Order: sequence, then C-alpha cells, then structure tokens
Amino acid sequence: MIRFFLSAAVVLTLCGFLVVGCAPSSGPSAGAYVQITQPSFVDAWDVQLPLHSGDSVKGIYYLDGAIHVITNKSYDHAVKGDSGELLYNYEIGTADSQVQGAPTLVTDGIVFPTTHTLELFTRAGNFVRSIDVVYTITNPIVGNNNYVYAGLDFHGGCLACFDVTADLSAQQWSYLTFGTIDGRVAIQDNTIYSGSEDGKIRACLEDKSPDWPLLENSAFDTQDRIVSGLAVDSHSVYCATLGGKFYSLDKDNGKLRWQYFAGAPLEYGPQVTDSAVYEYVPGLGLTALDKSKKVTVDDQETLLESPFHTPRWSLPSAGRILGEDQQFVYVVLGRPDQTRGIAAVDKTNGKIVFRTHRRDLRFVTAQPDGSMIYGATESGLIVAMKPVAVPGSYGQIVDSNISSVAPTIDGSIPHVR
Repeated sequence: MIRFFLSAAVVLTLCGFLVVGCAPSSGPSAGAYVQITQPSFVDAWDVQLPLHSGDSVKGIYYLDGAIHVITNKSYDHAVKGDSGELLYNYEIGTADSQVQGAPTLVTDGIVFPTTHTLELFTRAGNFVRSIDVVYTITNPIVGNNNYVYAGLDFHGGCLACFDVTADLSAQQWSYLTFGTIDGRVAIQDNTIYSGSEDGKIRACLEDKSPDWPLLENSAFDTQDRIVSGLAVDSHSVYCATLGGKFYSLDKDNGKLRWQYFAGAPLEYGPQVTDSAVYEYVPGLGLTALDKSKKVTVDDQETLLESPFHTPRWSLPSAGRILGEDQQFVYVVLGRPDQTRGIAAVDKTNGKIVFRTHRRDLRFVTAQPDGSMIYGATESGLIVAMKPVAVPGSYGQIVDSNISSVAPTIDGSIPHVR
C-alpha cells in the first residue's frame, strides 16, 4: 500500500473513515497525521516492492525523477519518485554477469554495469543491447551524452570510453593509467577527470586528447594512491588520497589551487555541492571544506587563495551527504559504508537540527536538493521522507512521543523515526 502526504482537510476525512470501521495501517510506517510543530522528517509515501522469493535489496539510486532499487538477484525495480508508483521490475544481466553498483544515465536510456558488460535499457525499462567490455569493470561507471566511461583491469588499469548507441565496436578509445581506477570519474563541460592507484589525476576530452598538456605526462602526480572517485565543479577538481592529502586542482590546467592535510588515509571520495566540499576523515567524521579561502593579513582579507585549508566543521557521527538546500545539508549517519539514520545539518556550523530514528533502512538516496529522501530496507520496503523545516503543515510523524525515544546523537532529539 502506498501512503501519501495529505493536507489537513483530507486528514480529517480520513480519520472519519477510520472511526466508521477501516482498520488502521500496520507495520513500520504506522502513525497518526498531526500538525508539524518543529522541524522534522515526515513520511511522503511508502511502498512494499514485490521481490522474488529469496531476493533482497542491495542498492537504491535516484535517476531522472525515478527510484531504481537493485536487488541481489539483479532485478531493477523502478518507482516514481513523487508518488511511489511502481513503473516496472526487470531482470538485468545474466547469471554470470550480476549488476555491480549504480546505474548511470545516457542521452536516451539507462546503463547498468555488471562484472564485464554494460546493459542498456530505455527510460521505460525496455532492453536495448548488452555490450561486452571483455575485461572486468573496476569502478562505478559514469555516463555523459551517449558515452559511458569505465575503468578496466587491462594491463594494470585503463580508462575506456564506450558509445552505447553503436551497434558494432562500442569501444571508442582507451588509455593506460598504470594503476587501477577504483572510483568514479568526474565529468564537467565534456572533460573527463580520473584518478588511479598510480597516484595520478588525468584529464582528457571526449576524443581522448589530454586537457592538461603543460603538466608532465599530462597529469597531476599526488605521489599517493588514489582509491576513490573524484569530484568536480565549475572551477576545481577535488581528490582524496591514501596518504591523507586532499587536493583542489584548477580544472582547466591541473595546477594545484589548495590542499588539506587530513592526517589519516582517505579511502572515500569527496562530494561537492554549491556551498562546500565534503570529505569523510577517519577520526573526524564528515568534514566540510570551503571551496575558496582567502589569505588574511592584519585582519584584512587579500585576493590570494590560501594554499592550505582547514575544516569549516566536522561531524563525527556522519559519513556522507545526500543533498542540500539553502539551509541544510542532509547527511547519512554512520560511516560512509553504513546507514544509521538521516539528519538535517546546519551548513554553517555542522550542528544536527533534526534527524530520523528508524534503523531498518539499509540503503538511502535523495534528490540533489534534498527535497525528498528515499530509504530502503533489505526486504524491499521503500520509504519516501520529506524534510519540513517550517512548522505549521501536516504530516505523519511516527515517533511523536519524544520522551520515549532512544538517547540523542550529538545533542539532537530523534523525534521522528
């Protein structure tokens, strides 16, 4: 059953029906519709997916207005992001080529990676073609226009470009990276940025030509292993290394803009938003870094960029972000490989303002602006949650009795599930 976010008038009507004799909802989403009196996450809808016998969820992804739930038996269950309506559920790949990681969008479709193939489907879920890339895919794939970029385990590591619309010879080019590409590449203005275990960050155009020709070997050498993905915005490329150094490079020429010394190996890649760059640092947690920080001399800010940045704030209980709006950044509690709840964090100081308390959601994703957040249990229950920062509207808060909830995290009250 799908449960929707209702207005006050509809709530009163619904309550009248319940008095007449309709049985109340049961299960993990049960609760009353009440007026929201403080910032909270409220239920928008939830739906139980029709999983096959013995199947379970292993990932959830938001793509182009739809939620794609990937299962261990390599089924893609697609659900409308605004309503929870089930669009389709199709098997992806074969028994010897299971879905590995997140799907990616291309111009007219969706591509799902398996161990050694790219499976192209239309946005409506219809199968188009399977592309055998011959070698094992080593990183999360990224699509841009009709192209998909993937790291392969060829000769110690390479980056390859595939045109998924090509009937024959889908691979357009490849180049050796002399180290495995473990993390996703970053793409901005049709330029592809990649990092590999040989410690180098490279940039190339769609035709493979190097975009940083003035650097030695057309690459920036971090002299540390890179095992995570890169992030890019309109000015910079961001990279984290196992040596504990975090780099911001000029995306146009590859020159160093600034760096941050974390003091611990950085195994997870940066996430970038309009307001900051976020990196998980062992011992500190989720760390917010300013994209630009001017040098101050005699209390006067200069035009020079500070060569070394320090965190704006760190949140020990969080590991990654889901999205942000003008006021909050929405984070996943726990290490980057865990899900122990979701919280709305003040972007200026890193303080948790409100959070969820339910622990059954194992996988989460969100719209980039954080206007809707989606969670999934292993058994296929999909829950859509809407952050409400301004009191006065109506919604469903499950844990409305604040005094009965478990202890707080970082001083915040987990007053909703």
